[in-house]
Amino acid sequence: MAKTKLYAPKGTHFMIKKQGGFYLMKNPASGYKEHTTANGERSALYVFIELKESHESLAPTTVSTPRQSARRTPTRRTTTTTNRTTSTPRSSSGSSSGGGY
Repeated sequence: MAKTKLYAPKGTHFMIKKQGGFYLMKNPASGYKEHTTANGERSALYVFIELKESHESLAPTTVSTPRQSARRTPTRRTTTTTNRTTSTPRSSSGSSSGGGY
């Protein structure tokens, strides 16, 4: 299996964990600068990943289909508001007074 470079999307960089693995972080407003954290993670604009030629085949007995009950349904959030009347002051003449210079 070959390895290929995976570049971080524009405006982000990878943090490579010391134990293996990585995660994405947003670049600061000042721009990306290579850095290392106290726990040994280091930054990079790309990571090497394994490029597989094909999917591994699974025996039919190990394939499982998702159950309907396992699907999460979105919940609706409703808010209740009370009917309040607010009055705004209006001038009796219907015109503005000018600029107050």
